[in-house]
Amino acid sequence: MISVNPALLALLNQSFKARFARGLARAATSWRSIAMESESTSAVEVYPMIASLGPLREWVGNRVAEELSMAEMAMSNRHFEKTLRVNKNKIEDDQFGVYGNEAEMLGDQAERHPDQLTYKLLEAGFTTVGFDGQYFFDTDHPVEDGSLTGRNTRATALSVANYAQARADMMSLKDDGGETLDITPDLLVVPPALEETARNILFADPVFVAGVPQNNIWKGSAQLLVSKRLTSASHWYLFDTSKPIKALIVQFRKRPQLVSQQSLTDDSVFWRNEFVWGVDYRGNAGYALWQLAWGSSA
Repeated sequence: MISVNPALLALLNQSFKARFARGLARAATSWRSIAMESESTSAVEVYPMIASLGPLREWVGNRVAEELSMAEMAMSNRHFEKTLRVNKNKIEDDQFGVYGNEAEMLGDQAERHPDQLTYKLLEAGFTTVGFDGQYFFDTDHPVEDGSLTGRNTRATALSVANYAQARADMMSLKDDGGETLDITPDLLVVPPALEETARNILFADPVFVAGVPQNNIWKGSAQLLVSKRLTSASHWYLFDTSKPIKALIVQFRKRPQLVSQQSLTDDSVFWRNEFVWGVDYRGNAGYALWQLAWGSSA
């Protein structure tokens, strides 16, 4: 029987932390394609939303100062955890090797968690209010001239014609001076059920419309992201990812780290005969600029 002592527990802790870091490094994520990363320094972060995405103007007379924001968005940090328990008897019996894999999985799951936050937020955008007081995906966002004409949604199935309409909706947005916002739709995001349709639109040549082959003018017009985290089989999304700002925000107050109760005098050992390792991190996800995203709730 192995003697469980502080030196052995220190080695075990070091091994678990290494495996946790390996899990963080190997996890494949996609949230950075549609969300910008923000470092948080307090319990709540307040983001000023840029009022104008429009171009520069010729300097005639005095400068025209634009407000930094038309609204502010406050995002509170949330606290997340996942915990691994290791029975002391398993260590004494030299059966703790499998827990290294579990520690690596903790890291993998921690790294993937922003994906979970981001895609849930995306799917909720048809019924959740953004910074301008409208649903994030809506037909009547307030625009610079005070009207309610900003549209970034339609209830249409993914097809060649509807993909073209979504692009037109985004690219037609203008600032209060009538200048284009220079929106460039460059990323199509779909669930697995729509992958074949999306690939036909973006990569096939010819493309079939009502069974008739046609030259695919949309070939290569955007990148494709297929997310298993999208739960609706019919919703699809289009993004402009070319700007310094993105449509969504993921903020981190505390990056995922592995913490432990692995002392022989810990309460978990006395009461449950267990050592405990767990993930500790704080953060959240929220909406930024609706102009950079378009969604269909078909």
